[in-house]
Amino acid sequence: MVGVTDTLSDTISFLCLINSALHLNLMADLTPPKSNDDRMENPYWHAEFKPHLIDREEIRRICFTLYSTIMSSMSHQGAGIIEEEDEQECFSSIELLFFKMAENELSRNILRLALLIRTFDDTMNRSEQRAAYLEHKKKIEDENGGFGYVYEGNEDAADTLRECSNKIIHAEDVRPTYETGDDGKDPEAKWGMDGMIELEGTQNGQRWQITIDSFKYLDGGLELIKFGEDE
Repeated sequence: MVGVTDTLSDTISFLCLINSALHLNLMADLTPPKSNDDRMENPYWHAEFKPHLIDREEIRRICFTLYSTIMSSMSHQGAGIIEEEDEQECFSSIELLFFKMAENELSRNILRLALLIRTFDDTMNRSEQRAAYLEHKKKIEDENGGFGYVYEGNEDAADTLRECSNKIIHAEDVRPTYETGDDGKDPEAKWGMDGMIELEGTQNGQRWQITIDSFKYLDGGLELIKFGEDE
């Protein structure tokens, strides 16, 4: 029995030794890399400037979705054709779903786009390429001659992408406008978006109201994010 006990004891000791070695090897794999002075490197100090990362492709996808939504809605505008009662159009399930969701999707996507354009602008304004970026942005805004119309509030509220983005973000009422070729008083008239979006809100207790040309705004945003893309 003594021999068996000694053999079992040696086996247990050997297994414990192997387990310890494996544990140490595993821990070595999990240990974070250390700097040359044997101290763990703090990620906080990795860069002097850590802006939000802007995905240009996300901006492009949102612009595509907004353009598609508006153009699809425009295709439903009536053409002024008077139909007989038994020929009047019955909308399909997908068309009814579109009518139900279009404005919500427009609002959700235009807000996301405004946040991304505003953040991109903030980031570029703090970058080493600030002077070149401001020149790039000014050229876009000068060529467009503004991105909408001001009905109440600061006269320059629709002149720049940044101000338009701010208005979208802070708007209390977001209202796409509609057109029809039918008689507008006809309850059977078919309406579709026309690409303009009315925004209303308050700033420092003062009311403001502007209309943004969504096509100009989308195009301006797409041109803006081209800056620095090839670097």
